[in-house]
Order: sequence, then C-alpha cells, then structure tokens
Amino acid sequence: MASFSFSVPSKAPQVNVTSPSSTELRVTWKPIDKKYLHGIHRGYCLYCDETPVRRLDNVVMLELTIRDLRPYTKHYVQVAARTTPGCGVKSRRMPFFTMEDKPDAPPQDVTAHNTSSTSLRVDWKEVNKTAQNGIILGYNITYTMRPNGSTKTANAPAKTFYYVISSLSVWTLYSVSVAAYTKVGSGPAASVQVSTEEGAPTVAPEIVVAQNTSSSSIYIQWREINEREYGILLGYQITYKALDYNEAKLVVKTVSLTASSYTMTGLLLYWRYDIKVGGYTRPGVGKVATTIVRTDEHIPGRSPENVKGEAETSTSIYVNWGKVASNFVHGILLGYNLTLRETRDMSKLTLYEFVKQNEVPKYLENLKKYTEYTIWVRAVNSKGHGRLNSPEGYQVRTKEDAPEAPPSNIRVVNTLGSISSLNLEWNRIPEDKANGIIRGYFVEYTAVILNGQQIELGKQVTKTFRVRGNRYATIVKDLIPGSTYHIKMFGYTIKNGTKSSIVIGETCKCPEYLKVNWWRIPPYTDGNVLDPGGIFSRAVQMMLDMCGTCKNGHGRTKACYRPGCDQQSSRRRRAVDTYQQETFQQVLNNIKDNVDISFPIQGNKYTTHYGGVFPYISVVETSGSVYFTVKNIPSTAHVLVNAAFYSIPLLILITLLSGLAGIIIWALERSSNPTSFPLSFTKGLREGFWWAFISASTVGYGDRRPVTIPGKLFAISWILVGYVIITLLTSLMVNSITSVLVTQRTSIYGAKVAAVQNSTEYGKAIRQNGKVQPFGNVDEVINALKDKVVDGAIMDMYAAATRQDLFQSGDVELSRQIEYPSGYGIVLSGRMKDSAPMINEYFKKKAQVLLEFIQNNTDIVTQKQNQAQERAEKKSGIFDATSGAYKVTIIVITSLLAASLVGGLFWQYNYHAKAVKIRDELRNSTPVYGYYKHLREDVRDSCEDHFKDLMSKLSKLRKKHMKELKLLAKYYKESGHPWPVVRSFRPASTSASSFTRIRKMTASVTPSLNDRHNIALQVLDVETEHEKQRSKDSQV
Repeated sequence: MASFSFSVPSKAPQVNVTSPSSTELRVTWKPIDKKYLHGIHRGYCLYCDETPVRRLDNVVMLELTIRDLRPYTKHYVQVAARTTPGCGVKSRRMPFFTMEDKPDAPPQDVTAHNTSSTSLRVDWKEVNKTAQNGIILGYNITYTMRPNGSTKTANAPAKTFYYVISSLSVWTLYSVSVAAYTKVGSGPAASVQVSTEEGAPTVAPEIVVAQNTSSSSIYIQWREINEREYGILLGYQITYKALDYNEAKLVVKTVSLTASSYTMTGLLLYWRYDIKVGGYTRPGVGKVATTIVRTDEHIPGRSPENVKGEAETSTSIYVNWGKVASNFVHGILLGYNLTLRETRDMSKLTLYEFVKQNEVPKYLENLKKYTEYTIWVRAVNSKGHGRLNSPEGYQVRTKEDAPEAPPSNIRVVNTLGSISSLNLEWNRIPEDKANGIIRGYFVEYTAVILNGQQIELGKQVTKTFRVRGNRYATIVKDLIPGSTYHIKMFGYTIKNGTKSSIVIGETCKCPEYLKVNWWRIPPYTDGNVLDPGGIFSRAVQMMLDMCGTCKNGHGRTKACYRPGCDQQSSRRRRAVDTYQQETFQQVLNNIKDNVDISFPIQGNKYTTHYGGVFPYISVVETSGSVYFTVKNIPSTAHVLVNAAFYSIPLLILITLLSGLAGIIIWALERSSNPTSFPLSFTKGLREGFWWAFISASTVGYGDRRPVTIPGKLFAISWILVGYVIITLLTSLMVNSITSVLVTQRTSIYGAKVAAVQNSTEYGKAIRQNGKVQPFGNVDEVINALKDKVVDGAIMDMYAAATRQDLFQSGDVELSRQIEYPSGYGIVLSGRMKDSAPMINEYFKKKAQVLLEFIQNNTDIVTQKQNQAQERAEKKSGIFDATSGAYKVTIIVITSLLAASLVGGLFWQYNYHAKAVKIRDELRNSTPVYGYYKHLREDVRDSCEDHFKDLMSKLSKLRKKHMKELKLLAKYYKESGHPWPVVRSFRPASTSASSFTRIRKMTASVTPSLNDRHNIALQVLDVETEHEKQRSKDSQV
C-alpha cells in the first residue's frame, strides 16, 4: 500500500474586490491549479484586515460579500486555498475602499456674528474625520430672515471654514445653518441665530435757519428726525470747516436728541464755512443736511504789503503797494487811505487821499527837490480802515538835481610856483543850492599858452579831472612846464551844476635841478665826473639859460651831475658820486622818469622821440661813421696746427680702412701663407693691419706679402686706394694752409666787427650782416681792435678823429667811410619830458652860436692819414725766405740731417763691418755649411707635408664626427631618452691654435760645431722637439 504526504497549497488564488455599497465589499476569486494544492481541496479561507472572516468548506463557492463595514474605509482583503493540513498561501495584500456616503455629523463649532448693518460672518470647523464618510467637497450655508422671511443658500469650498453673507437687511435677525456635503449628498446641518448691526439714519434733518451772528459766529437750527427703522437715534452731529483754507481743520460737535439748534463761535473773520448736520445711531452718522454760511465783515486785519515809494524825478515819486492778503481783508475791500508827510517836519501834512484799488500805483508830483517823505497806507472796507503799513512809515526821497550855483571865490594860490602843478582853492556850494549830495567838483583847465607858444582858439584842448567829496582845495597836476591855463569849476550831485568864471594860472619852465644822465665820448663829452665838458656841456648851459627864473618857486634852474645835489647841503656826499655812466648801454637803460636829461644819445635830425616815448633834441649832426680793419696775418704755428687739425678726419678714415683691409687680406691668405699672416686671428689682424697701412702709404717694406691669386688682386686694389687717399690728404693739407694764408677780411659782411652796444654804428653793422660784438664805450672798441680780437670796428666820425694814436702801430687801417644821417642829441625824460617844443624853439634861435662852438671843438679823419702807416705793413708766410719762421725751419732740418748722417756712418764702421767680417770667417772655417742649408730645407719641407696630411685627417674626422652626432641626436629624439651630461673638457694646451702652428726650425753654427755629425745631431734634436710638441697638440 502506497503512502502519501499532504501539505497546504503553495499558491494563492487570484482575487477581485468590488464595493456594492458604502458598507459592503464583494470578494470573488478564481480556483488555483491542482498541482499547487498538494492535497485534497477542502475550501477557502477569507481574511479582512489580517483577521479571518470566514472559512468556506465549499470548493465550488468562489465569492463572498463582507457586510457591516464603515463607509469610505480602506480594508485589506486576502483569500487562501485550504487543504486538510490548513490554509495555504494568502493572496497579495491589497487595499480596497468602501463606497462614499453622506456625512454622519454636521461641521463642528458653528458660530456667526454681524460685521455691519448688512452683513454677517459665519465660522465653523471641519466635520469629525470618522463622520465624514467620504471626501468633503464643500459646505452649504442656508440663512433665513426671522420670523417670516425668505431662505437663501450659499456655498463655500471644502478648505474654507468661514463665509461672509452680505446684502442683508439692516438690524434684522437671521437663522444660519451649515452642512458639509460629499458627492453622495449633504449631511446633517448645525444652526445658529444672529442679528445684523444697527444702521445710520437714512433721512437728514431739515435746516430751517443758518446765519452769521457776528464776524466770528454762526447760528444754525433744524427739524428733528422721526425715523426709527435702522436703529436707536442717539443725537445729532454738527461738522463745519473753513473753505478755501488749506490749513483749516474739520470741527465736529454733537448735541443731544432733544436739541434742535447750535451756535458756532471762534470762527475766522468774514469767512465761508461748510456746515453739515445729521442724526447718529450707535454705528454712526446717517444722511446729513449741508449749508454754506459766511461770517460777518470786520475791519482789515493787516496793512497793505510791500509799501514802496520810488522817486521818479526830483519833484515826483511813485507810491506802490501790494494787496492785503485776502484772509485778512475781513470784508469787501473798498480802497486805501494814503498819507504823506515830510520826514524832517512831521507836523506838516503834505497829502491825505483815498485811493481806489484800480488807482494803484499812485503818482505824486509837485514835491520838493531832494526831500525825504514818509508814506503811510491803510486798507479800507465797510467796517472802517485797518492798520498802518508800519508806525514809522516808509521813507522815500525825491531825486537829486543839479546844483543851482557854482563854488565861489575860486583862486590859484601858487601861480609860477611849480613846473607841473597849480594849487587851487574855493568856497563850497551852500546846502540850499546843492539840490542833492555834493559828490565832488569838476575842474576844467585849458592851456592857452603851451611851452611858451600861443595856442590858437580852435586848437586849444580842455582837460577835466574830478575832485571827489565836498572839498575846498585841490592840486592840478601833470601840467606842461612854461604854460598858461584858464581854469573853470562846477559842483555835481548826480548831475553837473553851473560852471564858474575863468581863473588864470601859470607854470614854471624848468625844475630847480636837472638830473643829468651821461657818458664820456670825446669830443661830445670830455670832462670829469662832475662836469661833462665838451659840446654837450655848452648845450646844457644854453638849456639852463632858457629855463629862466621861477619867481614864486625855486628860482633859477641848476644842473645836477651827482646824487644828492638836489638836497640840503648838510647831507654828506662822496666826491666820487656821479650820474656819469660807464657805457652807452647803461645810459640807455637809465633813461627813466627819475632823470631829466640824458646825453649824448645817438640819433639824427629826423629823430623826434627815443623809444617812441621820450622826446629827442638834436644837438650835433654828422655825415656818418668810419670803418677800421685790422691787418690780421696768421703765424706759422697757427697755419700748421690748423692744417693738421683739418686733416684729422681723413687720418681716422685711413686708419679704419686699413683695419678693414687687414681683416680681408688675413682671411684670403691665412691658409696658404701662415708665415706672413698667422692662423690666429689676433696675430693675423695685427700683421694684416701693418701690411695694409704700409701698402696704403705707398711705402711697401715687403716683410709681409700675399702669395695667393685673390690676395694679390686685393693688394693691387688696395694700393690704388692708397694712392687716392694719400693724394687727398696732401691736397687737404695744402688747401688748409692756403685758405689760412690768403683769407683776409675786407668788408663788414661776415666779419667780426666791434661797435658800441645799441649805437647807430651797431645797428648799421648788423644790417650789413656783420658778426657784431658789442662793447660798452669807444675805449673798449679801440682796445678790441688793437688786441686783434675783432676783424674791424665801426665808430662815429668825430669820436674817431679824437684818437690819432689809432694809426701809429700800422696794424689798423681805415677801410671806408659810411655815409648816412647821424648825430647826437639830448633825450628828455621825467619832469622835462613835456618841455621839448620849448627847448627846440630855443635851440633854433641859438643855432649859430652852437654851430660855431661845434666847429671849434671837432675834427675829422680821412684815408690819407692812414697812407704813412701802409709802408710799415708786416709780412708773414711759411714759404717766405725772408721770414724768421722759414730760417728757423731750415736750421732745424739741416741739423737733424747732419746728426742722422754722422750716426749712420758711426754704426756702419763700428758694428755692421765687424759683423760681416765674423760671418765670413765662420763660413770659411765650417766645411759643412753648405750641407746644413740643404738639410734645413729638407726638414722644413718634411714638416710642411706632415702638417698638410694631419690637417686632411682632422677634416675627415670632423665630418665623420658631425655625422655621428646627427645620428645620435635623431636616436635620442625618437626614443625619448634624455641627453647624457656632457663633462667639461679642458685641453692640455691653453692655445687653441697650437696644433696648427708651424714652428720654425733653427740651427746655429758655432766654431765648436765643425763636423757633419754634430750638425746632423742638432737637426735631429729640433725634429725631436717638434715631435713632442706635435704629440701635445694632438691631444686637443
């Protein structure tokens, strides 16, 4: 008999759950495959929320309904197949909901309160979670007017827990209920009762009386309100506010229910008020009645603003003022009261007048001239006039006018007392004739006689100056010496007054002392520091005679030649103090207003002013100037030094070209001719420069010579260049010597010319393109000419004639006479600047006297005076056999030549002849001397061949080594290995060219070396030495 093993099913059936109602779940499932039963199928086990619900023994029954569940509740339903051992694997745990239903309870804590007389607010809390039975979609709010009113419904969203009901009736009771609803329907509702707030009255009281009782109070009366529908009437509210006043405040007053009138006090004068009256309940004031009432008029509270008066003329004024501010007119403005009084006498009323508004500004005339008036203005309305503009009023003065009379008793105090001023005095204008403030006086003066000359009436010039302030004296300044003036005066305020009658005044011709600025230049001035002497001393004396006597002043005029002469004699003065200047330029620089006359100053008869400012008086006229030249023959040393100096650039060029040619010849010859041009660059350059310099100078010693074809061709070219350079050097030196010897200045153009600074001759030399060197005076010019620091000098004709010693040395000659208008005169400055016409006129009258004095004190210079000195002309030249330089040169050269011959003969017979004799004896006593010569040549040829072979091998090794280095570099580059560290290598020999050096083989023959064997050994020793040196060089 077989045995069987049973177990629970290993697979759960497939489950489907639906909800036919809010309290039921219908469960259906499918049977499982038998292979998962593992025994006899006994039925099914049903679980709800992990709790067994029912055990089914019917295997055919595949559904079951679970009842008595909560609406819209989540449940977990599972089914398992059952065999004999028990229930098997449960189906997958999945949630299932029952259907929704209406809420089982109303919203919690429902409350309501009024928010106004026509609105209510309802508040509530959410329905209990267990009683919601689904998703709450919102709330239904139902409100009904009590007792018999209509019912209205409103809706609120699910998450909103309040609602405001509006548009309700005033002061009315309402029943309000709130219920939640799902999609199935509404649940139970919670109800409350609440009343709306009282309302304000809708009827305004009727105003029966509204009128002002004074300028600051208003009375108002109204009828009572009988309406009680909207609340309990508590009383009446009166509000009033001033119109057209930005800072006005609203005034609110309340009265009891029994009051029907009110009086407003403390109001603005003559002002409009907006008045409102309305009943009020507990919520507030209802509909109001409105009226506008103005308070009564009052006298103006302020005066007119900005009262001003302005003088229009000396007898009229304009009075103007601004309007009174409308807030302070306090009524209807009718006009203004204008009061006018003289300020200095308030007891007199000048004007009292009513002025209408359209008559402002007011023009007042027929007033007194330059009189101050006080003005008062007051505004006027129906209640009377207001305040004055100010207690002291406004002061205004009529305008000034011209004085009615001139100053009286005008007089000149010091006629003929000064050269440039007159003292003037007068009596002031009386106050009652001034018509204003006397600001000063005008003085008019007209020169009728100017510098001693009568002025025609049509050419007279009147000048005016002002005396500021109400003074009684002044000084008329800057007058012309020697003149007569007509003087008038008048006072002025803002206008000029009447002119006075004429007063006459006269000035002196000259001051007491004439300060003299001068310099010494014979024959014009040839005196001492205290007396100029010469021509101009006579001219100054004539000027003093012309000045005459100043009878009310200083008396006669005197010349002042030193500082302090115009002061009291008690002042200490040194004897050397003087106004004399050392140079002409100093005289020119000193022409200022602190001196009176300056001389002698160059000019001509056409000159009227110096520098365009100071008058010029011509005293002496000349026909021009003379030009002297110096015979400047250069010395021999100067000629040679100049020639050598001018040749320096060409010598530098030769040196540079020789260095370049030396490098080129070394480069061409160093390989084939190392004996003459060594392979070393430093030694080769030295030998090349030597060869180039000797070849260029056409000397050609022959100790160095090229052997290659290119070297020889370059040598030919360089020698041709040398010919050209030497020719140029020779011509340059000859040209330098010639130009120095033959050049001699004969004209002013380009010559160094001496002249007195800023003189006429100085300007003449500049205009002729001379290199002018300025000097202070004639003596300095002559000294420069004698010292030969200049080529020539140009001087005044009369001044040159006084220096006859100029021609005695023979070095100076008169070149030519330069004719042009010239001369010397006096420059007037300072106090004498205006006396030029008078002095000119006087000099014309005394012209003959002055001319005779000039002729007796001057001389002229001509070219004939210079002919005697021409014979003593000096000679100088480097090739002149009669010159001292030539003789000295011949003696020096002859001495050097004789010394050289004696030295050469001494060396020839004492040294060279003995050396030749010893050499001949050695040759005759040595039988192998001929063999030695051949052996030396053979050894040299062998060494040269060996050297060429060695150089060829070195060249091949160098090429091979370079090839290997390139391969090695390519290898390291492709493999990426680093380069090996190269150790520094110091050659055995410090000379880089030691292995290329060809050493000379030397062999010496002495009396002891007299056989062939010894000579051969010596040659072998030389070869052995060369082999050792060659082995050392090979290490490099």
